[in-house]
Amino acid sequence: MNLRILDEADKEFQEATLWYFKHSHRLGELFAQSVHQSLLAIERDPLRFAPVEFAEVTPVCRRAMVARYPYVVIFQVLEIEVVVLSIVHTSRDPNRWIGRVQ
Repeated sequence: MNLRILDEADKEFQEATLWYFKHSHRLGELFAQSVHQSLLAIERDPLRFAPVEFAEVTPVCRRAMVARYPYVVIFQVLEIEVVVLSIVHTSRDPNRWIGRVQ
């Protein structure tokens, strides 16, 4: 299934990657790799990931944790594609991406 990343989600990813790179080049590389692995897993089998419990939207939003980092990828499985709505730190306001629902 095709994976499409919204501009807002890509911006969140770029900002987080830059933050980690500023602290350590290696941390930045590892963060980017971990997010990439999460995206590959979503693309391969998006329905294996848990729905977001507090988001009562249709179609359902799902979440994939980013390994070793306090980040989560929020996405929707649509008829012809998977849309990444947000790549967000787990301590951020969970409702910030709701307006991006397709």
